[in-house]
Amino acid sequence: MAHRRKTESALDVGARGWGAGSLVRSWHWAIASQTSLGFALLLSGAAIAQAATHTLSDSNPTLEIQGTSGGSSLVSDCSAQLSGQPSQEIVLTETFIQKSGFLKFTLDAPGSPVLVLDGPAGRFCSLGDSNSQQKPEVSGYWLPGTYRVYVGDRARASQPYKLLVN
Repeated sequence: MAHRRKTESALDVGARGWGAGSLVRSWHWAIASQTSLGFALLLSGAAIAQAATHTLSDSNPTLEIQGTSGGSSLVSDCSAQLSGQPSQEIVLTETFIQKSGFLKFTLDAPGSPVLVLDGPAGRFCSLGDSNSQQKPEVSGYWLPGTYRVYVGDRARASQPYKLLVN
């Protein structure tokens, strides 16, 4: 059975009640809206970007990744404009962690860059400051797993960046 999402507001339900007709209209509206959006994206040629995945291993212990920061979502806990999708994904293998485990993520970007890491060890947000020469960094001992990397800007700008992981 397909998952159906209730799209009416509490005000609509309170005014009309939970009648079967209102639920059917609501489901039809949700399906039609999602279908219309899908066709609009298809016809416009829009593509959903996926983050590149990089794996750190004994043979590949460092990474240097380039990209473009920014996005359309304001993240309040980091005071930055980020993409809803990660900029990169970095996989730390069990064997890599056992041999070293210590890593430093350093972001080099103009503007007011923000680095957010989200993974098995938790969520980390680093803002560039005078101590780091405006280069956000997060360092420490890490758990194995996949870390989603978001690169943003406090000034809500889109900037080229270079991320060094070593």
